[in-house]
Amino acid sequence: MNRLSGYILNLYFRFPGIRLFFTMIIIFIIFSIISVALMISDEVKTDPVGWDKMKFLSPAGVPAKNVHAGRRGNLVAVVFEGSSRNKTVIYSTLSFDGGNSFTEPYIISEFASEISSNPRVAISGKGEIYITWYVISGDETDSRIFLSKSPDMGVTWSNPEVVSFGMQMEILPEPAFDDKERFHLFFTSYSGNSFNLFHASMDENGTLGKPAPVVKVKGTMRGAFSPAIKFVKNYIVVVCQGKEESYTDHLYFTISDDYGKSWSGMDRITTGKFNNQSPAIEVYDDTVYLVYMNNSDKNWSINMLRGYRLGSRWDPEPLKISTTNANCYSPDITISPDNEIFVTWHDLREKGSRIFYRKYSVKGKELLPEGKLSVKQTAGRDPLCLTTNKKLLVMWEDGGRIALNFNDNYVMAPSVYSSSHPEEKWSRENSAVVRWTKPYDESGVAGYAAITDKNPYTNPTIQNQRSEATSTLITGLDDGITYFHIRTIDGAGNMSRTVHYKLQVSSNPLATPVIVSSTHPQNLKSDLTDAVFRWAVNDSRRLKGFIYSISKDTALKPEKFLKDFEIRFSGLESGVYYFNLAAVSTTNQISRVSTYSFIVGEGVMDQDYLKNLANKDYDLKDDRKTISYVPSVEINLPFGESGIFNSGSFTALLKPRHIPLTNISGYSVVIGSEKKVPSDKINLMSGILNVEGLTKGDYTIGVKCRYFTIVNGKKRYSWTEPVYKSFSIVPDSGISPLDKIYAALMKKFKASPYVFSMIIFLFSATVIYRGYGSRISFYIKMINYKLRYYFG
Repeated sequence: MNRLSGYILNLYFRFPGIRLFFTMIIIFIIFSIISVALMISDEVKTDPVGWDKMKFLSPAGVPAKNVHAGRRGNLVAVVFEGSSRNKTVIYSTLSFDGGNSFTEPYIISEFASEISSNPRVAISGKGEIYITWYVISGDETDSRIFLSKSPDMGVTWSNPEVVSFGMQMEILPEPAFDDKERFHLFFTSYSGNSFNLFHASMDENGTLGKPAPVVKVKGTMRGAFSPAIKFVKNYIVVVCQGKEESYTDHLYFTISDDYGKSWSGMDRITTGKFNNQSPAIEVYDDTVYLVYMNNSDKNWSINMLRGYRLGSRWDPEPLKISTTNANCYSPDITISPDNEIFVTWHDLREKGSRIFYRKYSVKGKELLPEGKLSVKQTAGRDPLCLTTNKKLLVMWEDGGRIALNFNDNYVMAPSVYSSSHPEEKWSRENSAVVRWTKPYDESGVAGYAAITDKNPYTNPTIQNQRSEATSTLITGLDDGITYFHIRTIDGAGNMSRTVHYKLQVSSNPLATPVIVSSTHPQNLKSDLTDAVFRWAVNDSRRLKGFIYSISKDTALKPEKFLKDFEIRFSGLESGVYYFNLAAVSTTNQISRVSTYSFIVGEGVMDQDYLKNLANKDYDLKDDRKTISYVPSVEINLPFGESGIFNSGSFTALLKPRHIPLTNISGYSVVIGSEKKVPSDKINLMSGILNVEGLTKGDYTIGVKCRYFTIVNGKKRYSWTEPVYKSFSIVPDSGISPLDKIYAALMKKFKASPYVFSMIIFLFSATVIYRGYGSRISFYIKMINYKLRYYFG
């Protein structure tokens, strides 16, 4: 060992190339260790239960804040402000699918300002999008409100235009559209030695009218600002923050029932000597739900008040939404897709600010447990929530970017079909193969809950099918309608609506119809020449119709078809008549013939002939091909008729044909590269065959079934004829280990591009310097010498 190390050291010191090689190896090992440490030291993050993976709406590298959103149907418009090249930039991004995906952020305006511009957005029912913001001058003595419009759902945008009413300090614009698609603008302005809330609406010519104050500042009130606004048909509900003489903030309520032409008086709805700020409201079932900040416990908490009959009466005491002793800020509220009140805010209970939420059950009138929405170890603040058709969207500022998440409380139901029992069609088969397609879900499909019964409204609640399952075999179906119920269960534990698939089976002929007559008693005489017959059958659901015949002296084969349950024959001559009737099922099976004999006028009934009619064969044939009901077994492979599978492990189903399940003792199965006859020994008890460990090649499965029949009161055991099915195993070539390593490295690189770029740069610079540093230094000195020689 000493000689080997000495030899290596001798090479190291004698040859510069060897020294360079060993140095590069050492540098490579050091940087490899650093890279591995970075790759395995990522913080473990889990998405909040019931929510999707968080995504960002703002561009990378652009600090963003003050997000606001509006929606109309599946159109969602989001606006926020960013900072780029020492300028404030107003961005907008749109979603046309209810928040599933968003367009790239589009720059609406760009200007120099150091004060937040409070961008807001509103959408009309026609797809018009209006965005407003304001800019305060550098000396903070003047301000302007700006408006940009898109008449075509964001395809084109107008240049920003100044909206000015000639008032002092016009700030904090709040745009909105009413149910008549008329544009309204609320804003705050300094008037009468105080800040007040004003309202203006746009006429048919697109001109904003003269603004009028929403609030009459009087008494102990010294200003109104920070409004929460909600339109409900012709009503406009407003809750704003008012400053008192004692510098305490309280919340005030007012309402307009004529689209803002007039307003009710201002009612103070909060009490006490403590501050109440940042109102947010939602209206559901004529109740105003108000959430706000309150510091009565010496820390800021989130409270909720309810105003019944659109604010005619308010709760005497608020409900406390937040449960922590830490400060809570910026509440927002909406109605979730399940018609519950959803409240979100950010607080400081953990290191840094995080986004939390809580639901209030309207039906149960109770608060549900709190939930945490922030999962990254970055500051989350100023959340905003809104509901699309089936999703609850929450946006917030997360580490300087605008983040989005939506709840995962909806999962699509599978599409169910059956080739053996098509929907709304009857089948003679009492075994059904039911298949379904796997729906797409953001959190993945965990499995399915399925059950089969006669109840058309059953909702299965227990998962009993794996996520990979796409079919099931249902045996022993009775005549009539059986329902296969199935619903999807996703990764968040949500269940879809239940699909109630009808399996309509008519494997046996209907019972013989029962015939009655009010005019001619059976086998007796009647002088009436008009005969009326009515009949009934025990299972009308499987009934297609009837075939009948009426004849004199001799009973004829019924051949005429009708769907009615009554028939009349007129002008009958004297004699003995035979009315034959048989029921036809939906699968074209014909029942036994029912014969009704009667006498019109004079005639004699032949009793011997009547006895023979009971066993008479009318040679009635249905239009279905004759099936040989020979006991047999069918092999169902999971890869269908192609006979090619890419895995050596799979599950096959053995389906008995024309054998009651209770009469089956077991199966004899053999699998080999050549066709082999199964032995007379049972080696499989159930009809589920699990195949494992097959390698590439061609195989044949042979199966036969051991069953018994009852003959003269004794069991007689028999084997079915063997059945065979051939298939091939062709494994996927798969992905090479190098491809897997490359994919893993690229995934890590995309997650931390700046870190890996820096590592590669430092590694390259170190190698170049260590290997060629002296040469680079020599050439730099030589160039410097020549420059000084010729130009010095």
